[in-house]
Amino acid sequence: MSTARKHRGEGGETRKFQCNGLYFPYYFDKEKITSDVLEQFKWRGSDVVVAGFPKSGTSWLLYLLEHIGDFGLLHEGKGSEPFYMDALLMDPSLVPGVRSKMIAKIQTGEYQIEKPRLIRSHLHFKLFPFKQAKDKNVKLIYIARNPKDVCVSYFYYQRMQLNGSLALKWDEFVEEFTQDRCVLGPWLEHVIDWKKLGIDDNVLHVTYEDMKDNLDRVIRNCAGFIGVDLSDEDIRRIKINCSMEEMRESTHKYNIVDDSYFDAKLFVRKGIVGDWKNHFSVFQNENFEKEIVEKLEEAGIYFKYEI
Repeated sequence: MSTARKHRGEGGETRKFQCNGLYFPYYFDKEKITSDVLEQFKWRGSDVVVAGFPKSGTSWLLYLLEHIGDFGLLHEGKGSEPFYMDALLMDPSLVPGVRSKMIAKIQTGEYQIEKPRLIRSHLHFKLFPFKQAKDKNVKLIYIARNPKDVCVSYFYYQRMQLNGSLALKWDEFVEEFTQDRCVLGPWLEHVIDWKKLGIDDNVLHVTYEDMKDNLDRVIRNCAGFIGVDLSDEDIRRIKINCSMEEMRESTHKYNIVDDSYFDAKLFVRKGIVGDWKNHFSVFQNENFEKEIVEKLEEAGIYFKYEI
């Protein structure tokens, strides 16, 4: 029996289940989701959080920040990565390999990080303990990406997990995303709710397209936001060390995973803006525009769909 088959959501769904209007992957724990475990998290004023929907550029932005500041990371096996807040809501027994060990140790508080913490989260705003974080003056950077490219990247990511044993076909996946029922969705709610916050809330907004179009400016903005002064030479060095090519070669170093979960070498795919044009049919694009893009624009949110 595969790891995923140990858990079933509503209607016999093995990929995800619904709780409080949100869709969670099979390895989350409903009891933890509805508990106060996140509200009990001990924030520090030196914490920096990167939040965003999966496949929106969170890993790239975290990698940049690792080179901008001096942060403490989690170390397990051959890999390392920022503190993963979402792990507090997971069932370690449903995640294979070394990642299960990392999740369990996060939940028991075994990791001792002395340096300022860099924290990753894909959680919706209504689930994230934002008030507690703000009270401690935690800085949060929210990264978003145009939803068409998120959809494509997310499609390939789900094919990587567990050797694709639970993967949907493209037509099924784009329909689920368009209907805002994807894993860790609804996507629209995720982006719209987080975008309501701003600098007065200690939240900086970044887009994947801005990173592709003007990485120098994004690096300067992020560094200034977390209080780090950078020289032109520092920025040049960071750009070289954080290129897509360098990330692709180093993925196994900044992810605590092994081949039982997914092949880390495949984690960074194309990393371009506009790959959606190679996947969406005319009908799929028209439907996506109506159900996703128009609703975004009604909320005053606009993305670049090609550069």
